[in-house]
Amino acid sequence: MPSKVMLNQGVKIETVVFLILFGAVSLYAQKSYEEQFDITYMTVEGTELKLDLFIPKDLSKPLPLIIVIGLHGGAWIKGNRKNFHRACIGLAERGYITASVSYRLADVAPFPAQIQDVQAAIRWLKFHADKYGIDSSKVAVTGFSSGGHLAALVATSGNSEHICLL
Repeated sequence: MPSKVMLNQGVKIETVVFLILFGAVSLYAQKSYEEQFDITYMTVEGTELKLDLFIPKDLSKPLPLIIVIGLHGGAWIKGNRKNFHRACIGLAERGYITASVSYRLADVAPFPAQIQDVQAAIRWLKFHADKYGIDSSKVAVTGFSSGGHLAALVATSGNSEHICLL
């Protein structure tokens, strides 16, 4: 009989330990940001250009916006905004609203269409700043490889008010 009691206590202890560990894992797994995918910011010649937003859940005040333009290399002819969502998530976890933006690639639209597309995304995001909690006076653009080149062009084009290049 004592062994049965010990077994029951052992099961109870194991159950409690399991619940504590499971609860801790569940708490850790909760996202500190909200994702919104496939938001159309412009339609050009029947093609919808979209962006994905990553917004920190703690919006006690308007937050700076970092636009991750494509973040893909590919000589302006391949890649898409979904390739580097991890970068957006990392920035969102640090308190920045991030937007990963699609733009028309060079084999579809000649230069300077790519700059114009990203500028249109910035205008759209600024117009909807209140809806998403964006501080429209603090906008930065960044990218990787051809996306970085495009970010530099957008930030220095003369048509980009209040934009910082990261």
